[in-house]
Amino acid sequence: GARGGLFVRHAERHTITPEAPDWGNGVLLTERGIADAEEVGRQLLDCGRLAIWSSPVERCVQTSTAIARGAGRPSTEARIHRYLGDPGIYFDGTGTHEEQMRKDFHLFADAYLDSGVAPGMRPVPKASEELLSFVLARMQEADCTVFVTHDLFAAALMSFLGLKAPDRDSWCEYLEGVCVLDRETGPSYFRLLGATGDSAC
Repeated sequence: GARGGLFVRHAERHTITPEAPDWGNGVLLTERGIADAEEVGRQLLDCGRLAIWSSPVERCVQTSTAIARGAGRPSTEARIHRYLGDPGIYFDGTGTHEEQMRKDFHLFADAYLDSGVAPGMRPVPKASEELLSFVLARMQEADCTVFVTHDLFAAALMSFLGLKAPDRDSWCEYLEGVCVLDRETGPSYFRLLGATGDSAC
């Protein structure tokens, strides 16, 4: 009787260098990444009505398409929402994060997740609460809803929910994130293991 939601980082991508233009938004999935996303889809074959939401960034759209294909839903098209990326709900739009993130992404991310605030970023608690409201509202439209996003977003949500404390040594893996079960009694949250993990929730 529960509705399910999977809030995940995109599948494996090619390398992004600090000098990459447009923050590496043009970097696409590897063949392994596509195969891993299709496997996630195969695990959803019997989930009932499936909905997929994606960041506008192409590697997230690729992940969404591969999940739909694996689930036997070739006609399922991901709906795009900027809460999930480019720039996404955790950024405040000022761009004051850019220099620090390019210099050392993990130093910046660790400090942001530890303190909940950083230049150019919205406070983790406020942004996470708004993101969860968005996720839970969209989950009412299907039996299972997949949200494909980026590492910082999945890491921030896991950190906010107390599911994992991501840092440089234990970062958000590809296809890792949060599993949401929404029952009549309210939502429950679980860590969703990534492509290198043993299983799902």
